[in-house]
Amino acid sequence: MATRTTYPPERRLQDRLIVKGIPDFPELVARDWEVQASRTDMGVGDLVFANKDKSRFMVVETRVLKKESGRTARGKRTKARQRVEEQAWRYGKAWALKHPETTVECCTYVEEKHGDAELRPVTTFMPHAP
Repeated sequence: MATRTTYPPERRLQDRLIVKGIPDFPELVARDWEVQASRTDMGVGDLVFANKDKSRFMVVETRVLKKESGRTARGKRTKARQRVEEQAWRYGKAWALKHPETTVECCTYVEEKHGDAELRPVTTFMPHAP
């Protein structure tokens, strides 16, 4: 009897975004990347896309929120959205420090309803002046 492996909802969400693509950022350059080398406890970023000449990057943090209802569930979803925005900002800053000559845009891709996700901007880090 073959064993069935589970496919995490967040991974499915990431795959959908990769297949859908981002017009200005056609190339996926990193997936599940370590924010600090050999330190997964410091965070693991979800996706990084690049434009054709790799002068601009888009760091994307993904999250699938639970579909429960009620005041407590709404509060938990609000906190989860805030947390993923904080991660996008922190991981985008880390990517910008690794690539100081580029522009780094930070976004979240959050599914709140089944199959309904939207790419939302968080911030942009501009290249450092020489």
